Amino acid sequence: MKKAILLVLLAGCWISSYATDARVIAMGRHDDFFMDEVSIFRNPANINIYPNMVYGSYGFFRPSPRDTMYPNHDPADPFFGAIVSYSLNHDSTNRNQYPMFSLGAVFNRRDDVLDYLTPKSDKYIGNDSNVFKSPTGKIDLLGGYVLKNGGMIGIGTYMAFQSMTTEKIVDYETSVYKLNLGINWPVAKSTNLEVSVNGGILRAKGDNAGDTTRAI
Repeated sequence: MKKAILLVLLAGCWISSYATDARVIAMGRHDDFFMDEVSIFRNPANINIYPNMVYGSYGFFRPSPRDTMYPNHDPADPFFGAIVSYSLNHDSTNRNQYPMFSLGAVFNRRDDVLDYLTPKSDKYIGNDSNVFKSPTGKIDLLGGYVLKNGGMIGIGTYMAFQSMTTEKIVDYETSVYKLNLGINWPVAKSTNLEVSVNGGILRAKGDNAGDTTRAI
């Protein structure tokens, strides 16, 4: 019986690990009209809604053209991370876990801002003769705090980068640095106000191109 339960749990974990991409794609690839864990990257205050959570995705499969000699069998853009939370309310007679703070880190997530470096994207900052290298190092760092009244505040950063040098001369470089601040504040019994602001800097240097720096 115990082996059967263990197998069911393992199967459930395996199947549910594909749920994030399936949900996001089904809802239009953006979290504009639904609340999900993907919203923590738009509003970092929302990491407090998902305390002590392991988060990730195997990515999605991008089939290769039929005439490719070596077809791709690897998923694109897998990522993983976790959120760890700690309650400052140690009163065992009160089930309210607030105030509470949370810290999170997610590795290898592809942010939409990388479309600025992707050829054939409508956001691409280069031209037909430019080739920018895709960042290989990508990380989200998130922090959040919940007040006693349930008001949530958060801060998040996103960094993606890659560079190649020859004899201390930079041949290629791509770097993205974003900062995101947000709140999720209760204004009525069943209504919360969400506000987030973000900004960043993108820098790219590639073939046949000088330095390109843009605020995002």
